[in-house]
Amino acid sequence: MKLFPHILIRVSGGGFEQLETLNAKDSFHQVKEILQIKEQLKKIKEKISDELYQLIPQEKDHNVQNLLLNCRRDIFNERDIPTDKLDNIIAHLPKSINEDLKNYLRIKKTMDRLCAEGEKIFSQEVTHLRENLHALAREDTLQKGLLLGSQSLLKRIPAYAAKKSGLNKKDFQTERGLIKYISRMYGKTSPFSTFTNLVMGKPVPSAQAPAEEGNGKNPFLWLPADVKEKKVICHIRLNNFLYSYLKILLCKNPEIYRHFLIRPNPTLKQGEDHYLFLTNNDNIEAFQRIPANPVLEVFRYLTAEKKEGIPMRELIRSIIANEYIDAPAEELEAYIVQLIEYGFLEYNIGVSGIDPDWDIKLRKVLANIISAAPDTEIPLLGELSETLKNIRTLADQYGEAPCDKRNQILEEAFQQCRTICMKLHEAAGLPEEERKTPEERMKAMKEEKKQAEQEKDPGKSEEEDQQKQESEEKKEDTEEVFKHQSSTYFYFKPEQMFYEDATVDITLQVDETSLMEFLGELHKLLQLMKHYEGMQDEREKMLYFFTHQYDENASIPLMTFYEEYYREFKKPEAELQRKQEAMQRQQQQKQEEQQKETPKKEGDEAEEIKLTEEEEKKAAFLAVPSIKERQERNRQWTDHYKEILKKEITPDPDFIFLSPLQVEQAHREYDTGISRADGDRSYGSFIQFYKEKKPGGEEKLMGVLNASFPGFGKLFSRFLHIFDDSITGDMRKWNETCQGDALMAEDTDASYFNANLHPPLLPYEVRIPGGHNTLPSKKQIPITELLVKLDETGKRLQLIHEPSQKRVYVIDLGFQGHKGRSQLFQLLEKFSKAEYLFPMPLVNAAMSIARPEQKPGDEKKEQTPGINVSPRVVYDNRIVLQRKSWQIPVEHLPFKEPGESSWAYFARVNQWRHELQMPDEVFVHVVERMPGPIPPKAKPKAKQNPTRDDYKPQYISFKNPFLIDLFEKLIKRVAYSLRVVEMLPDSQYLLKVGDSRHITEFTVQWYTYAQSE
Repeated sequence: MKLFPHILIRVSGGGFEQLETLNAKDSFHQVKEILQIKEQLKKIKEKISDELYQLIPQEKDHNVQNLLLNCRRDIFNERDIPTDKLDNIIAHLPKSINEDLKNYLRIKKTMDRLCAEGEKIFSQEVTHLRENLHALAREDTLQKGLLLGSQSLLKRIPAYAAKKSGLNKKDFQTERGLIKYISRMYGKTSPFSTFTNLVMGKPVPSAQAPAEEGNGKNPFLWLPADVKEKKVICHIRLNNFLYSYLKILLCKNPEIYRHFLIRPNPTLKQGEDHYLFLTNNDNIEAFQRIPANPVLEVFRYLTAEKKEGIPMRELIRSIIANEYIDAPAEELEAYIVQLIEYGFLEYNIGVSGIDPDWDIKLRKVLANIISAAPDTEIPLLGELSETLKNIRTLADQYGEAPCDKRNQILEEAFQQCRTICMKLHEAAGLPEEERKTPEERMKAMKEEKKQAEQEKDPGKSEEEDQQKQESEEKKEDTEEVFKHQSSTYFYFKPEQMFYEDATVDITLQVDETSLMEFLGELHKLLQLMKHYEGMQDEREKMLYFFTHQYDENASIPLMTFYEEYYREFKKPEAELQRKQEAMQRQQQQKQEEQQKETPKKEGDEAEEIKLTEEEEKKAAFLAVPSIKERQERNRQWTDHYKEILKKEITPDPDFIFLSPLQVEQAHREYDTGISRADGDRSYGSFIQFYKEKKPGGEEKLMGVLNASFPGFGKLFSRFLHIFDDSITGDMRKWNETCQGDALMAEDTDASYFNANLHPPLLPYEVRIPGGHNTLPSKKQIPITELLVKLDETGKRLQLIHEPSQKRVYVIDLGFQGHKGRSQLFQLLEKFSKAEYLFPMPLVNAAMSIARPEQKPGDEKKEQTPGINVSPRVVYDNRIVLQRKSWQIPVEHLPFKEPGESSWAYFARVNQWRHELQMPDEVFVHVVERMPGPIPPKAKPKAKQNPTRDDYKPQYISFKNPFLIDLFEKLIKRVAYSLRVVEMLPDSQYLLKVGDSRHITEFTVQWYTYAQSE
């Protein structure tokens, strides 16, 4: 195991101390005193209640009985007892109870006094804290991020910050918006604009650590000795969706697209009487068949002569000069454009949609086109090139400018971009309607709607309108069924022009010894989890299909395998899954109706959904035996592991400690049949490190494993362009050490997702239809050059590069999730060296013992679900696999009551938190739906609709009145339950970067080799 010598560290945009200036320390202290008094009050209440319970039946006077009974109720509800009534009560109580009652009244009086004092303290403190909030809102770092994140909020800051009192509803909305962004900037490490700083770390021997440093005597992280100040550098790039839009416009303009290179679809294959190829339009794929004819062969042959293709105008000239086809240039051009729309041919502009410097590359392409045709005037190309140059200059200025200047620069860049786009749009002959601004379009839509209502023929039936609409839609679908379609509306806003990342121009030093000890145990843990590898199911399905469909020695073209696998296996599998889900829904509906005991009318009974005989056969075929066998082995292994854990885990723990010995014992007792030997691979993880003091006083390095991923630069890729090129060079060299005799190629598709932007990190890349290729043509492997066959073990499929006969490993290096990728992309990634390993099976096994699953027969719990508390899970006393969390049904949330003051709610929420043993710093988010089957009477109970941000973790400090106000509004949008997770590391354990504590997250990567030196 070897550690990659660069560590990417995400650092919060400001010191956590700044966020703590918003904590209501005095009010929080007052609440703590009130809670202590309430504990005393609770004990004395219970004692008096028990004493009165014994006394009341002994009292013979009915009036006195009622008097004492009402007294007991008043005490239980903590109601004030009038003096005259109290004197009467005391007269009928024994001395011992009288003393307890006096003690109760004294404690209650103290509590009432503390609550009244708290109201004043809270009011004064919030006024002062609001001034601190105003100061944070004026911070340039925050406002720079808001300029790209929420311009509407940014514009409201001056009016809000000018008010010291008398806030209205809109001001409070602004305040909540600000605290949301401020808590994100100081309390999270989500990389966006200036909210997070990116820093490279360097592992160095612990002996080089300074003797005394902000992170303790034996620091894990420290600044280099020669660093005097930390300078934040902003890196600005153009949104790559701008390139997507420009590409559409350029390819609609005949004066321009005639100069673009054209080449065949990389999947194009000629059959006996047809051409077969795959098209990709916005990552939606479809196989197409076009009848073969000599004309098509001319276009295929001429565009395939050179790997990079041939300019359209040269292609037309060649066809005419050599008399390949008897047609004028205009007809040939129209036919070529049609072939491109159908996907038979494609443009090769030479600019990748995942290149961070796409605008610079595009300018070079435009310059080459202009220089290659000196005698031809190409409208707007020069102006476009100049505009891109200007916008890049503005982007550089934007990175250096303060916030007030940035807004002007952003608007200037936007106007220049819109101007050239509208000129290109008009030159392409596109509809004038599309050149209207969003405001103009909205106004026109309102006017059209108003006019339509005025002119509507009352005699025309809705049915006729519907038939006309369906007819038009059908006609449109028929005309465009196989064509590539793209929107040509200009939909951008000024804040969508640029993307920004911020770095600090230092290299942090990281204790290599402690880090390697930690990663060594983490790597062993992940290898022990190989029998749960994330891609295994899909690989086994592919293997199963291959062995049933083809001869064991067959070498099948990848595109043939892809088409048949998805047609014969994946499509039926998806259809069967939908049918089974419908059957489950119907069954659940029946159970609900039976519980309601609703009488049914004749004819109300819905037809039972069930599988046909053919579907039953298909289901039997789709049930891959090897997957069932492996799942059974994994189940038995888990059962062995649980038996070991039962001796160690007590019910309802706050912490669960797992050890490597337990996992290794389970493997000794039950062999899963999976090899755990190291191969030539790379792994990576997101980890939040902190130092924890042990009982003896010594400090130990701890780390929360936020996620584990394959390596090869996947976790670094998105940010490499903003660091020194040498780091990218190192990444390429380290990746090549895993190549051996095979070829390593990056997976590609047509996605323009901004987080996928990165430089090439592997020697080759796969070329698919519409894919983003960054490497030169000679380094691109067309999909048609790949074969699928069994490897030497016969237990796994492999890809073979037909020309070289070398094995090909395809690796996904983007940040985008698989669901947003094309089907071909997902298939290719199964032929990878990358492994998706994760420790959750251990956590799940431990949780099943600590928190047994609710039994279906427990109807009371099903209909009123309780709070589910999950403990913190720690492995090897150093790796935190799971933070402690609370799943809180909506019925148990502390909603603010009508007329309740902010102070009273502040105190009550903290009492609620205290009763749940919840720390004062947490992250919360709305849970979209209830886990498992929804109980019959469970219905969504949100008072407001949740926003997209409500599903993301939101930092909450219960000391911070502004965050408690945000919390109060957030829980109104909870439909089923709220998830609350402890902040770990919490503010006390945060690592220092210089003089301030910061939220930090480390991106680490390491490599393993089959034969280590």
